[in-house]
Amino acid sequence: MLPRTIRPLLLVAFIFYKCEGRQKITVGMLMVNEDEYLQPVLGFSTTASAVTIALDRINKEHLLDDVDWEFKWYFSECSEAYTSGYTNKLIQEDKVDVILGMPCSISTIVTGALAAFYEIPVISFASTAVDFSDKQRFPTMARTVPSVFQMGRALLGLLEFFDWHQIAFLYTNDEKRQKCIYISEQLQAAKMGTSLVYNYINEIKGTVTDEAIDNFLNAVKMKARIVVACFDKDTDKRRFMLHAHDKQMTTDEYVYILPDYVPRENSETLWKDLSEDNQTDGRDVDAKKAFHTALVVEFETIAESELYSFKSEIPKRMQEPPFKCTTDCSCPEDLYGSSYSPYMHDSMYLYAKALNKTMSVAPNQIRNGTFIRENCAMTFEGISGEVVINEAGDRLPNFRFEGFNPDGFREHFGMIRTSKENGRVQLNEPYTTTSMWAERGGQRPLAVPICGFTGKQCPVSFIQANLALVAAVSVVFFILILLLIFAVVYMIYSRIQHKRLENSLWKIDNYDLVEVDSAKSLASSDQSVKTTSTTHSIPSIFRKRATKQSRYNFYYRKRELVAVCKHHTVCQFTTDDEAEFRAMRALNHENINQFHGLSKDLTGNMSVWKACTRGSLSDVFDKDTISLDWFFKFSLIRDIFEGMEYIHKSMLGVHGKLTSKSCLVNDRWQVRLSDYGLSRIRSHEKLLPKDKLWTAPELFDSNSQLKRPTPSVDIYSFAILCSEIITATDAYASFKNDDNMTDDEIVYRVVKGERPPFRPVINLPQKSDVNPTMVNLIRDCWSEKPEDRPSMRTIRNILKGMRLGKNSSLMDHVMSMMEKYAGSLEQEVAERTKALLEEQKKSDILLYRMLPRLVADKLKAGQSIPPELFEQVTIMFSDIVGFTKLASQSSPLQVVSMLNELCTLFDGVIDEHDVYKVETIGDGYLVVSGLPNRNGDVHAREIADMSLAFQRSVRTFKILHLPDETVQLRIGIHSGPVVAGVIGQTMPRYCLFGDSVNTASRMESHGKPAHIHISAEANEYLAADYLTESRGEIIIKGKGVMQTFWLRTRKSKQEEKYGCD
Repeated sequence: MLPRTIRPLLLVAFIFYKCEGRQKITVGMLMVNEDEYLQPVLGFSTTASAVTIALDRINKEHLLDDVDWEFKWYFSECSEAYTSGYTNKLIQEDKVDVILGMPCSISTIVTGALAAFYEIPVISFASTAVDFSDKQRFPTMARTVPSVFQMGRALLGLLEFFDWHQIAFLYTNDEKRQKCIYISEQLQAAKMGTSLVYNYINEIKGTVTDEAIDNFLNAVKMKARIVVACFDKDTDKRRFMLHAHDKQMTTDEYVYILPDYVPRENSETLWKDLSEDNQTDGRDVDAKKAFHTALVVEFETIAESELYSFKSEIPKRMQEPPFKCTTDCSCPEDLYGSSYSPYMHDSMYLYAKALNKTMSVAPNQIRNGTFIRENCAMTFEGISGEVVINEAGDRLPNFRFEGFNPDGFREHFGMIRTSKENGRVQLNEPYTTTSMWAERGGQRPLAVPICGFTGKQCPVSFIQANLALVAAVSVVFFILILLLIFAVVYMIYSRIQHKRLENSLWKIDNYDLVEVDSAKSLASSDQSVKTTSTTHSIPSIFRKRATKQSRYNFYYRKRELVAVCKHHTVCQFTTDDEAEFRAMRALNHENINQFHGLSKDLTGNMSVWKACTRGSLSDVFDKDTISLDWFFKFSLIRDIFEGMEYIHKSMLGVHGKLTSKSCLVNDRWQVRLSDYGLSRIRSHEKLLPKDKLWTAPELFDSNSQLKRPTPSVDIYSFAILCSEIITATDAYASFKNDDNMTDDEIVYRVVKGERPPFRPVINLPQKSDVNPTMVNLIRDCWSEKPEDRPSMRTIRNILKGMRLGKNSSLMDHVMSMMEKYAGSLEQEVAERTKALLEEQKKSDILLYRMLPRLVADKLKAGQSIPPELFEQVTIMFSDIVGFTKLASQSSPLQVVSMLNELCTLFDGVIDEHDVYKVETIGDGYLVVSGLPNRNGDVHAREIADMSLAFQRSVRTFKILHLPDETVQLRIGIHSGPVVAGVIGQTMPRYCLFGDSVNTASRMESHGKPAHIHISAEANEYLAADYLTESRGEIIIKGKGVMQTFWLRTRKSKQEEKYGCD
C-alpha cells in the first residue's frame, strides 16, 4: 500500500498525465534475420508481426486506448557485439520504453545488463538460461519463455513418479544453441539430494556422428534401461532411435525420454525422413517402430488448430505496417509463423498488461524497468498456453509427456504442472498401465530388469523353492478337476434329457388333429366342444375360410380349435431350431397367440396355432359394418405393441413377419400376434408380393431376396399396421384403388428407396379423432434408415402419453360405438372437404411464393425433384453500398424496416420481368432468368432491363429515418450454365449451384457503386440491344484475369446514363 501522504501527489500526477493527451510508447526489438538455423525457429520474418497481432487483442480489450505505439528494430543476430551496440542505440537514440526480443541467452545477458543500468524494462521471448532468474543482476527483465531449470525439475519429477532412479544420460553440445547443455546442467542441479543415479553419462560435442551414438548405446546396454537423450537437432533424434532399433534396444524393457523446450506442432515428423525424395534413407517404418519406445517431454501449448490459425496470420501481418516486409519476407520458409512466434505475442501482451497496471497506479513510472517487471506478476491465457508469471518475472510452465502409438501418431499420457505457490512440479495422474503401457503388455518398464542388465541375476522361482508343496497342491488340484468334470458331465446329461422332454411337447402327431372340412363335420363337432370352449359354436369365419384356397386349415386338437399352417418345405432341424421351438411354445402373454407345435407329413411341415374367433385384422377391415373410432383403434395399436415388445424381450428377439394377417383378433376384440419364429422354415419359403407390403426395405438384397430380420424391421411393419388401423383400410389401398398399382409395383418402389420414401398415404377426415402424435409416430417408424426409427422404449413412452382416460373395456366400447354411430354423414364430410380445399388453396399461394410453381406442384404430388442442368441462364447479384454504415446509424427494427421497404420495391420490379427471385441474404439480392422455365435467349435482356429498373427505382427511394442518406446499388451480372434443385425436406430451398453463380457474385463484389458490372458472356447477349462499355481486363478473385463491361442503357430507349466517372 502507498503511504497516505503521497496518494494526493499521485492523484494530481495522474490527472495531469491524463490531461496531456495521448501517450506515445516506443517498443524496441532485437531479432535474428540471417541465421539459417535460427530463422525458422525465431527469425524476424516469421516472428516479428506477432506483436501487431497482440496489439489487436490489446485494443480489443481496451488495455491502453490512449497509447500510440511506435516500433524500432535491429538485427542483433545473437552476436554479443551487435547486441551491445543496438541495445545502446535503442536506449540512447531511439528512447525506447521497452525492449522485446533477445533471441539467444548469451546475447540477452548484454541487453539485460544495459537495461538494468538504464532502468529500462526488458521482456524476452526466447532466452531460457537460468541466469535471468537472478534479479540482482537483471532487475528489469521478465520473460514469457520458461526457464530451462523448470525442464530439469520436470524430468526429475517424471523419473521419480515412475520410480526410475537409475538412468543413462546423453546430451549434445551445439555451439549456437547449447540447449542440451542447459538442460543437462539443470537436471544435474535438480537431482541434488535425490536418489537419482547416472549409471552412465556422455556428452557429444559438435557434430553427432554414428560412431558416437554406437559407443553410447553399447555402453548403455550393460548399464541402463531408462535413457534420457537430449539432442539440439531433431534429425539426430531420428538417427539415434534408428541406431537403437538396429541394436535391438527398442524392446519393451527400454524407455527413451527426449526432452525439448522448443515448441512445435506436427511432432509426428520426428520419425519421418524429411530429406528430398531422392535422398531419403527409406527407413521411416523402422523409425516409427523405434519411436514407439520413446517419451517426449515438451512445454504445453494451446490446441494445434488455434496455433495453426495464429501462425498462418504471421506472414500476412509482416507485409503490413509497421514492418512492411514484402520482398525479404516472401521466401518459402516465411509462409508460416516460427516456433517461438507465440512467445513473442505473449511478450507484447504481457508488457501491455503490466503497463496498464503501472499507469493506473503510477503513471510517471512507465520507464521504471523494475516497477514494470514487478507488475508482470500475473496469469493470463496466451497463444503459447496458460501464461503464469511469478514475482521474479519468470514464467512457471506446464509440461506434457507423450508417446507414439504403433501408427506413429502422438498419444498424450499426462501433464507435469508447475505449482504457482512454491514453483515445484507436480504430475497429474497419467494414463493407467493398461493404456500408457498397453503395447508393452500393460507393464511399466523397470529401471533395473528383474534379471539385471546382463540377464544373469534372475531370482529363484517359487516352484523351485517349494517343490514338495507344489507337488501336493497339484495332486489335490487334479482330484478337484476330476470331480468338477464329473459334475459338468452330469449337468450336461440332465440338460439333454430335459431338452428331449421339452422337444416332445412341440412335436404333434398327425392323428391328434381332426380336420374341420365340411359344415356337417363342423355341426357334429360343435356339441363336443360346448363343455370346454367359451364359444358354443364354430364361427362362420372358419367355415368361410375352409372354402377358400389357403394354406390355413382348421382342426380340433384335444377338443380345442386350432389353425394349421401348411409349409411346403422339408428341412432338417438343428439344435438351434429346436431351442427356438421350445422358446415359442413357452411364450405366454395376452397379446401373443399360442404356438402348439409342429406336425410333419410326407409333403412338409405344419405349424399349429390357437384359432382366434374373429380372424385377423385384415378380416376386420373387410367388414364395412364396423366404424372404428380412436378408442377402438388405439386399443388395437396398443395390443400389437405389447405383443411385439414381449417378443423382442424373449429369446426370439424379433417377429420378422408382422402383417395384418398375422395379427389375430379373439372374441374379446383383443389382438394376438401369430406367425412368429420358425426361422428355418421361413428361410426356405418364398413370400408372395402381397405379403411383402409390410416388409422393411433393408431386408431385400439386390436380388429381392429377404435377409435376416432385426427388431427395427418389426418397428417398420408396426408403422404399416398402424396406418391400416387409423385409416381402416388395407396397406397401400389408395395406390391400389386410385392408381391401379399392383403389389409388385408397390414393393419395387419401396425397395428402390425414393426421396421422399414411398409409403402408404394417411388420409384422415378433417375432424378425425385420431391423435396427431400417432401420425407422426407412424412416419418416424417407417423411416428409410433403421437407425432413424424410434426405439421400443420411445414408442412405449409416446403411446403412454396418448393413453385415453377411460376405464371401460374395448368390448363394451365396441357395442356402444355400434349403437351410437348409424346413418349417413355425407353433408358433414362435404363441409370438411370444402374447408380442407380452402386451406389447401391458401397453402398453395404461400408455397408458390417460396418455390417455383413447377417445383411446388411436384413436391405436393410427392414426387422427387432431381437436380436439373440449365445450359444458359443469366444471374444477377446486387448489394447495397455502404450498408454497414447505414446499419450502424439505425436500430435493428429500422434496419429490418428499411430492407423490407427496399425488397418490396424490388419485388414489384421483378413481377414485370420473366425472372425468378432465388433469395435475399441480408442486403444482398439474387435473381435469375432462364429457370425453372427456359426462355430461350431473352434471359440476359430480362435481367438487364430489371437491373436498369432497380437502379432507377433506388434513385427515388428515401430512407424514412435517414432522409439525407441515399441508397446506391452495386450490381453484377453473368450468363452461363447452372444446376438447380431442391435442397432438404424440411423448409426446402430451391438453390443454384455452379461456377456461374460464383462468377456473378464476383461481378458484384468487383463492381462500383451505382454501376452494373457484367461479364463478357453476358455482354455477348446484350451488345446488340444495349450500350455497354468495356472495363478492360481486371483481376477477379478466384477467377484470374477477366474481360468485363459496364452496362449503361438500352439502345432503343436511350435511357439516362448513370454511375459514369
